[in-house]
Amino acid sequence: TFGVQGSAVTLAAVSCTWEEPDTHGLHYAQYWPLDAKKAPLLHTESCELVKTMLRTGWVQQKHSLHLQKAEVGAEIFFSSNWPDRAYLSAFLPSAEAERSFADCWTSVLPELVHPRFSGEEILEVIQRSGGLQQRSVTLDKVMNDLRFLIVSDPCAMEDLKGKDDLILDIPKALWAQLLSSSLHLAKIFEMHVRFVRDVRLEPELIKFRYREPVDGQEGSAEKKFRSKTSIGVLVTNGFNVELWTRTQDLAVTEDSAEAAKQRLNWKLNRLRLSIVQRARQRGQRPLATLEDDVSRLVCSFVAVDPEG
Repeated sequence: TFGVQGSAVTLAAVSCTWEEPDTHGLHYAQYWPLDAKKAPLLHTESCELVKTMLRTGWVQQKHSLHLQKAEVGAEIFFSSNWPDRAYLSAFLPSAEAERSFADCWTSVLPELVHPRFSGEEILEVIQRSGGLQQRSVTLDKVMNDLRFLIVSDPCAMEDLKGKDDLILDIPKALWAQLLSSSLHLAKIFEMHVRFVRDVRLEPELIKFRYREPVDGQEGSAEKKFRSKTSIGVLVTNGFNVELWTRTQDLAVTEDSAEAAKQRLNWKLNRLRLSIVQRARQRGQRPLATLEDDVSRLVCSFVAVDPEG
């Protein structure tokens, strides 16, 4: 037998937990550290606030107390790990977002027997999170954008001619390189990801099994299994995370997706850039007069816009 002991050092809101395989019950958790100086909302207060927010245009993410208002870019995450209270982690990027949230709390006050905070005071007691909101894009879209850049380049397609083990016309090994070099995970199954950042994304054509109602009846209790070949992605950090999922179930940060496209764009045009650079070195006008940053613009100008 063995035991693990420790001492609590900070408050934390747990997002999810899992048991590590082959460890005889060793548990891991994804969590957000909390500021002990901030006050939580009581259970009745948080329930009334959620109902008011839903009535005023906030949208709840499925299977969680995570509410968003896209118009102002605001997000509120209710930590419900305690039976009698809830800590709020908020991303309120503008005065308009703060006002939208404070107005919801002001509307709640008449429903409370003993209101503890005013509309302005609620902004001082909630937890502020700079990383809760991450603009993201599905991996499915990123792969389509990267594929478009490659298939639109005749030289690149000539180099890939005769290659086998293709996924969306691109060799699987190249996909693994493109996806793992710079992409950062943001969500898996709509769940924000923080516990695993440095991962490999390895696509593969695999058969997914899923259940659907018999005779297409959604309310039917009887379901049957079907299988469908689709693009699956192995998400692994080489240590304690390894799972298969579909490309549409993964989201990466928007910044890293843009960086991946720019990097591929640069690689596809490196020979064209070499021509520009050689002309500059030999003093061939007008290219010889170009500065480095301008020559890079020339390179990007001849590249294909994935949104074009």
